[in-house]
Amino acid sequence: MTAVQNSTKQHLALLCLGEIGRRKDLSSHDHIENIVIESFQSPFEEIKSAASYALGNIAVGNLLKYLHFILDQIDSQQKKQYLLLHSPKEVIAIDKAEFQDSSVEKKLNLLFNHCESEEEGVRNVAAECVGKIALIEPAKLVPALKVLSGQMTLCLLHKIMSKEYF
Repeated sequence: MTAVQNSTKQHLALLCLGEIGRRKDLSSHDHIENIVIESFQSPFEEIKSAASYALGNIAVGNLLKYLHFILDQIDSQQKKQYLLLHSPKEVIAIDKAEFQDSSVEKKLNLLFNHCESEEEGVRNVAAECVGKIALIEPAKLVPALKVLSGQMTLCLLHKIMSKEYF
């Protein structure tokens, strides 16, 4: 089998895994999150993107286990931050209740820290997540933005506020 055929099968498998994970708790499958993260090493961008999508949707199936895992990985895996930051976007889009709990400040702090990243892609994805959360929980986010706006660069604040959500 050729590398292209293998990558097509892997791409499809990751997308299917994400769809299943969104609807069913996959935590009974040991280390599934690590298996998905291994796909970030693929030379094919569509595989990396599908892995990020799958990880975010798997988190929807069991937020307590996987969302905290993803947030920890974002902090500890510098080289994978861009791909890992796409995963919470899936959670935000699907499970708005998770971002209305008391730990939303921790999640916001993590995202705000990554809005200052040297990598433009990481900054953009973090800003997009913040923009989505602003729609869900403006009462918590807008005051936090006001406090942090004194610390943020004008460029960063503009990126956050100019996302299509406002």
